Amino acid sequence: MTKELLGTAGAATLAGQPARGRWRFLALAFGPPAVWTVAQTWLEWQEGRHPAPDIFSISALPVSQSVFTLVLPGLLALLSVLLVGIALTLWWRRGGAQPVQRLLIGLWVLLWLAGAAALFGTRANRAHLGPLAVVGTTATAKVLGTRARMPDLHQPGGSELILAVDGLEGPQQVQISDLAAAQLRPGDAIALRWAPGRYYGRYLVAWERAGGTGALGAE
Repeated sequence: MTKELLGTAGAATLAGQPARGRWRFLALAFGPPAVWTVAQTWLEWQEGRHPAPDIFSISALPVSQSVFTLVLPGLLALLSVLLVGIALTLWWRRGGAQPVQRLLIGLWVLLWLAGAAALFGTRANRAHLGPLAVVGTTATAKVLGTRARMPDLHQPGGSELILAVDGLEGPQQVQISDLAAAQLRPGDAIALRWAPGRYYGRYLVAWERAGGTGALGAE
């Protein structure tokens, strides 16, 4: 009788292990992406309640580069992936599959959590900026070039401007989703205010044609 009870309990335990394994797999496979999705949805909801001001990232125009310099980052990334794959294969053969699987699972979870943290970091980086905020440096700029940009998955589209900004070294590029920016032509002068992000980058906080009657024109 005791043996039968032990046998039944052991069979139930073994039967429950695959089910727990499946739930663990589902949690690790879909849990981290779900965290990222919830973070993105919450931030979009917050932006719907409190629309973000029209500020635009402004950065130095990359210098002209050779073909080799342009493809070098891709080659280095491909080489890194290859070396990591070789290292994981050797580790798999010597140490077994379990340590490698744990490492890959950890990287998977870390990737999605880092992505969610980056969403909040991007919002916090520009939360203190806005057209009415008393931050930033007022300067004049000359339009060196313009071109239309179609919207994509990362940006809403608009006009990309190449500017020579007083006080900033080298040409600067900025994409503005404002219909007024589409009217600018090379040689035009504008007044602008730019400010650094809280952690990184530089942003165009406000702009208008030079000599305008707005707050920038009066400064």
